[in-house]
Amino acid sequence: MAKITQEVIDQRVQAATDFWKPRNDAFDEFENIAFLEGFQADSSVEGVQTVISPEPQMFVKMMVGLLSSKLPQIRFIPVDETDDNKKKANIQESVCMGLLVTNNYMQEASLVRLLSWCGVVFGWLCAKTVYNANPIEGQIPFLIQNINPKFVYPKFGKLGLIYAVEKYERTVGDVVSEWPKFEDKFGTNPDQTGDYVEYWDREIKYVKFQGTELLKPSAHAYGFIPYSFGFAE
Repeated sequence: MAKITQEVIDQRVQAATDFWKPRNDAFDEFENIAFLEGFQADSSVEGVQTVISPEPQMFVKMMVGLLSSKLPQIRFIPVDETDDNKKKANIQESVCMGLLVTNNYMQEASLVRLLSWCGVVFGWLCAKTVYNANPIEGQIPFLIQNINPKFVYPKFGKLGLIYAVEKYERTVGDVVSEWPKFEDKFGTNPDQTGDYVEYWDREIKYVKFQGTELLKPSAHAYGFIPYSFGFAE
């Protein structure tokens, strides 16, 4: 087994996150539109009427078909056919094209719907295969998880995936529930957050939280890097 140092892993983590920063900036911009981040429809705009419409735009049709037939469909309709009012309506409708998505959607959605969501909004799909120590009787001891693609930073080579970094904010309480031996390491506030990082290559797994090693570079028995990617157009 080829040895890899902590220093090399840290360099790879930094290189991967730096390389994919423009992608994540684009993800954030589009996600803000899709969730109407910081936007409220103003029905008092002169010359524009906000209505519930049975005729959504094409983007909305994709969202409704892939995610749920119960999502609200919002359009902005000019009160008359003047160019000025039509322009106002088009501007507001463009901002609103992602529609409102319920706050609990991501928690309640199935794997297929979550993958559909990522495919539509980001154009990326990412699934992670993980070992399940407590499988339901009769099922194989593996889980397939949908991972938000903006939290995964792959390094591709000529023969495929070389390594992958998964990095996102996680609470102390959540981390300690998985790594109980570190209960006294991160303070007493379970809601405090910090950067959680996993590094995987074909042989090595490494995990740290708030800069503290949870798992030193260690051999894993998967035989592959447990991330799969898909891309949508």
